[in-house]
Amino acid sequence: MGCGRYQDISSRPSPLEADTLQAGDLTLSITYSSPRVRARKIWDGVVPFEKIWRTGANEATVFETNRDLIIENKSLPKGKYSIFSIPTNENWIIIFNKEWNLWGAYGYNERKDQLRITIKPSNNLSHQEEMTFKVDTSTIQFRWENLGYNLSYALY
Repeated sequence: MGCGRYQDISSRPSPLEADTLQAGDLTLSITYSSPRVRARKIWDGVVPFEKIWRTGANEATVFETNRDLIIENKSLPKGKYSIFSIPTNENWIIIFNKEWNLWGAYGYNERKDQLRITIKPSNNLSHQEEMTFKVDTSTIQFRWENLGYNLSYALY
């Protein structure tokens, strides 16, 4: 049994998931390992508040765009990024980091942040057992347990 990227991913309790949008000349994709709630305390439990989180399980979540984007009124150049979060009880910092080939948040380096966005997640959503990301023509959506957020984006 190996570790990191060489582990047999078919046996993971947090399966590898992906969502891709192809619209005209725009391609967006997000690849992540999707943890489950499994009757655990997620927020400020499994996911501690005020600490860097890989926004998923196993490898860092990877977001890729072939076009420059404006996300929540801030620029994100085309490229491949890891997505990290710093959740708190009130707001979250969502981070797009240039180092995408990481296991968890262990190699996270703040100096490689390309974009940071502060958002207030919705916390009254219906129960979502598995963590999900979805991309559509105007938003990047995150849902898990009873929290979620939508990041609006447009082409630059």
